Amino acid sequence: MSKVRVRQHVNPFSPQYQKQIPEPDWNNLFEDFNKPLHIDLGCAKGKLILQLSQNDPSTNYLGVEIRKPLVDYANEFKNNLQINNLAYLFANVTVSPNTVFNNNTKDKVSSISILYPDPCFKKKHHKRRMVQDNLVNEIAKYTKSGTKIYLASDILEVIEDMLEKFLKNDNFCKMTEDWTDDFLPIQSEREIATLNKGLPVYRIILSRK
Repeated sequence: MSKVRVRQHVNPFSPQYQKQIPEPDWNNLFEDFNKPLHIDLGCAKGKLILQLSQNDPSTNYLGVEIRKPLVDYANEFKNNLQINNLAYLFANVTVSPNTVFNNNTKDKVSSISILYPDPCFKKKHHKRRMVQDNLVNEIAKYTKSGTKIYLASDILEVIEDMLEKFLKNDNFCKMTEDWTDDFLPIQSEREIATLNKGLPVYRIILSRK
């Protein structure tokens, strides 16, 4: 992938990110929408699910990203590769969760990843974080039992906050008590860079009851 320049962080409360995004035509996104679906929330350039989709053609992979230039870039790249089990969508899932979590996807979603989201360090900006109660509630409503939720961050306070929001919803439970190395089969660029610096990463897997 070549470089595309965008702001590293955006304010999800800006007017352009407050619009409800309509549900896509899933049969136009994927060659076979009957396959299990993995959704990567906050996928950035989508490199991780690009690799996952190439390694696992039996699953559809959907990346959701709030920065539209990255979505356009990722879709153009995957179209050039003619990958038919991969797609990217522009959406602010905190505002528009039902773009991807709805009755049409409920029986398809097998796993969800939220990896290294914007930490929004200042306390007054915590409401900008992607994982909020309304998103967790919609995920619970529109996923089936056994759906896996992969959470990761290199900031302990951030993953603890995500974990707290999921676990206060009675529909989710931890699959392991502690942080785990038994995670996705491919590491993200952020994870590799963090580990190469000798810094910790925190990963945990939840399950929809």
